Amino acid sequence: PPAIQVTLSEAANALAPAPRAGSVTVGSWAELKAAVAARAADIEFFAGSTFSVTETIVVDYPVTIHNAGAAREISFTGVLFDVRDGGALTLQDMKLAGQNLANADRLVTVASGGSLTLGNGAVLHSSTGGGVYVDGGALTMRDGSGITGNTANAGEGGGVYVSNGTFTLTDGSIADNSAGESGGGMMVGSGGTFIMDGGSVTGNTAIVNGMAVYVASAQDVEIQGGLVAARGGDTVYVNNTGVTFTVSGGA
Repeated sequence: PPAIQVTLSEAANALAPAPRAGSVTVGSWAELKAAVAARAADIEFFAGSTFSVTETIVVDYPVTIHNAGAAREISFTGVLFDVRDGGALTLQDMKLAGQNLANADRLVTVASGGSLTLGNGAVLHSSTGGGVYVDGGALTMRDGSGITGNTANAGEGGGVYVSNGTFTLTDGSIADNSAGESGGGMMVGSGGTFIMDGGSVTGNTAIVNGMAVYVASAQDVEIQGGLVAARGGDTVYVNNTGVTFTVSGGA
């Protein structure tokens, strides 16, 4: 039989895993933004590539995004995802890199009425503005996800800053983050709630207090399991006598 010739691009397309049923496949950050604007419920990057981020994507509806890496362009220091009221963003097998650009913002912000879930394979790392800022919304980490190597150079909460919102850690790692002030791993601020029943908060550092966790005017902190540890300094620092702080189980 005659030989069949194909290009490298055609061969790559043929070998790429088929997208999930009902999902939309995109090949760039601009295409992702367009898919979100069209309110696609399940979005998958083509062939697990890494794409450059040049602008913020606003999420105000439920959506799951899979299978890629995204890194800031050197000229972009803003937020990658801005989750607003009505938004429910789930990231799976998705790595967001801040590239350690100077004077950058957080990687993800979550406003009141919004939620962010980091699932299997989701990692947020290397942002000089910190990892996630929760302002009235909700953050959940599960299934071995990670927030690692971020730095709040001029502030608090290197990995996570939660204020008037809720952070639930059931499985995953907050590791090797740092803060120029307090709360290397996380800052639980005014009205914030932190519930931990698994996962780990380790290897984080801060210049002032709370290498792992700094608790300010928080509403409720419950550490029911998992591992919280630090190298030197105070691991957990509570700076408010009115906080409900509970440690139980294997914490």
